[in-house]
Amino acid sequence: MNQLQKIILWVVKIGLFIIPFLPLYISASMLFPFITGKNFTFRIIIEIVFALWAGLAVANSEYRPRLTRLFKAVTIFVVIVFLADLFSPNPYRSFFSNFERMEGFMMIGHMYLYFLVLISVFRKRDWLIFFHSNAIASLFVSYIGLMQKFGLRVSMQGGFRVDSTIGNPTYLAAYLLFNIWIFLLLMHLFRKHWWAVVLYGTAAAFELMIVYFTASRGAMLGLVAASLFLA
Repeated sequence: MNQLQKIILWVVKIGLFIIPFLPLYISASMLFPFITGKNFTFRIIIEIVFALWAGLAVANSEYRPRLTRLFKAVTIFVVIVFLADLFSPNPYRSFFSNFERMEGFMMIGHMYLYFLVLISVFRKRDWLIFFHSNAIASLFVSYIGLMQKFGLRVSMQGGFRVDSTIGNPTYLAAYLLFNIWIFLLLMHLFRKHWWAVVLYGTAAAFELMIVYFTASRGAMLGLVAASLFLA
């Protein structure tokens, strides 16, 4: 690998490592401050890193996606969704959604590009950094939620349920559930180190408390069901 390829690779990885911290971003100047800013920033970063990765993949076969079962399954899913949206009663909404949700195939397509770059450039060490980045960002989000609970920070949405920088209690609970499982995964990976088990376990318990403060019954039921399944 030449020097230019190394620089491109690091720029791509830095862009991917930034994404876990997007939940902390609130674009107060936009109509939907908790949604539009995060989504526009995510899409811009993905488009940049995907373009850089595409050039890297052409030059170096090491960074091309492998035809694993996961890759095939995700690709088939995206193709099916594309066809469903194309022949839907309202293709425009199916593809572009609206500013309040910013979902549709436009989001799924960017998520697919995100997936392609992740599985192509990340190695074991990169995944550990990525998981820790997610974990750290979620702790900041949880801390802001805790401040809301004790009246030290006012929610822009109002109400007694905490929503932190996510802007919706149910979305916050779902976001934290992902990161609780990441903490449990890290506990398993570093189970030989007692201090790591205590650290990750305490963080998971803290975020579980914030999930409770969101008063999102669906998230709690999902956590219980998943726990029973894993047990």
